[in-house]
Amino acid sequence: MSFLRGLRTDFQHGGFSCLAFEKAGELGDFGGYHIIFNRDALMNDSGLHDPDRFLRHTNEREQWQPLCFVGSFHQTNLQQFYEDVEAWFQEG
Repeated sequence: MSFLRGLRTDFQHGGFSCLAFEKAGELGDFGGYHIIFNRDALMNDSGLHDPDRFLRHTNEREQWQPLCFVGSFHQTNLQQFYEDVEAWFQEG
């Protein structure tokens, strides 16, 4: 969760400094890109106080493609939380 908070904070205050675009191919006139997390940019260019605190609970593989991390978070953690809350309401 702290990684997501770090992304959001960088987007708001660091101007998306931690994202890079890597060309992944083309489809006709359109280029395809991967959005890649740039740890060095977050640490050095974001202007965030203690940016390392946002990376403590994730590893480089999880951080590498942040959109995949967000999708995984929604499919696992957030979905489980929703189901737990729904069950709690049904019990009451």
